[in-house]
Amino acid sequence: MARSAGGVGVMELNRAALREEAREWVRRTCEEQGLPVKVTDPGVIAQVVEVLSTATADLRTSRRDGRGRDRSGSGRGGPVRS
Repeated sequence: MARSAGGVGVMELNRAALREEAREWVRRTCEEQGLPVKVTDPGVIAQVVEVLSTATADLRTSRRDGRGRDRSGSGRGGPVRS
């Protein structure tokens, strides 16, 4: 792991390594909380779909209204431009 001047670690990962790191993080944190890694309950899945659908619609509305964050993450205005 490379180090920056401020002492914060910087990791350079390719997509496959990043995917594996994410899977390991999910496995570990689910295990720590006594939760299954995969959700199979249809009711829970339906709730997640509803939450994500609402969040996506809200995000689109805020971007259309010009309240979205710019790509820099500064939050200084304007919708994200593709």
